[in-house]
Amino acid sequence: MPTPTDPVPVRRVGRFALDPTDRDHLWKRQAGWVAGLMVASIVAVQTGVAFTLPELLMGCFGLAAVAAFPRKAPKVVAATAAMVGLSLALGPVTPGHSTLSSWLDVAAASGPVDLHATQYLAPAFLLGAALPYIDDGPADTIRSLNTGFVMATTVGVGVWAGFELVPTTWVTWAYTLCTGAILGLVSAQSLLVLALRYKTTDRIPTREVIADTLDETHRGPALVAWQLDHDLDELCPDADSRDGLGEVATWVYRLQWTRQHLASEVDKVGGPAVEERIVDLTERAEQAEDDFTRDRLMATVQHLQRLQGHREALTAEQARAAALSEFATAFLQEARAELTLARVQPGDASPDRLPEVLDRLRTYSADRALARQTRREVAAIAG
Repeated sequence: MPTPTDPVPVRRVGRFALDPTDRDHLWKRQAGWVAGLMVASIVAVQTGVAFTLPELLMGCFGLAAVAAFPRKAPKVVAATAAMVGLSLALGPVTPGHSTLSSWLDVAAASGPVDLHATQYLAPAFLLGAALPYIDDGPADTIRSLNTGFVMATTVGVGVWAGFELVPTTWVTWAYTLCTGAILGLVSAQSLLVLALRYKTTDRIPTREVIADTLDETHRGPALVAWQLDHDLDELCPDADSRDGLGEVATWVYRLQWTRQHLASEVDKVGGPAVEERIVDLTERAEQAEDDFTRDRLMATVQHLQRLQGHREALTAEQARAAALSEFATAFLQEARAELTLARVQPGDASPDRLPEVLDRLRTYSADRALARQTRREVAAIAG
């Protein structure tokens, strides 16, 4: 059996789910992202600078991020500056054109402009990795890496779709607007990943673990909770309800774990032997003639009396844990019954073809009755 210092061996289950605070305004952020990128595309064309330059493209994404997170504009501006700086740094080491080369070489600026993938994928990854910090959400390393990779992927797909699917024969403003819209719609999906959270909840351990960690006295309620938790797997209508009921079942196991260790502590504290010691020491103190001996004996009695008080407190905690375990088990039983009643029962709705079948039966019955009546009338006339 485990000791009180050992961790409670509950199971941990996890799943990805939309954060409740982000669920309501996710579409607003995505709409702002798309609108910001479309506006930035039009502004880029109006300035007369090629939209395919990496620094300008990253600036457009910065404006889209400001539109999506207007209250976090200072953080977005800092992330945009880092993106543009990274694009400038990558310019001399990549075969693609950069803003600096366009300004220095007029022929290069007027000729065909090729955008190298590194010049926009790396800054896009940087922006995605900064999104958890911009959003003031959980900013752990794994989450930043995930948002960074998703942002780089969606930007790469968006750039390809925007520049390959929109005909270049269109009017400049229409071409730019459609390209920005496609790029915005695709890259805005990275905000969905930003709104995801990995939620972990406790679940009651398996029957084998329950049998190994609890004695026979405390094993029964935990096994009942395990069976109820197993039954609720097929009855729960949604994942959040399932997580809550799973935590209740786990609570029953924790309470039985606590009761078991409290029982072992109660056996070590107080009891009839301590009561006998208190009586014996009290009598010896009354009979003692030496003041020092009498004081030490009475001090010992006081310690033993406090020990008895601790035993009573531990016993009360045992009773409370047992009562809470009964309460939680009854709650699970009620939840299972309510969820069973909430499910669609066979008597709630008739088969779709039942009215048609009833009409046919009624028609057949009426035809047969009419035929019998006709036979009787013919027989009466002939007779």
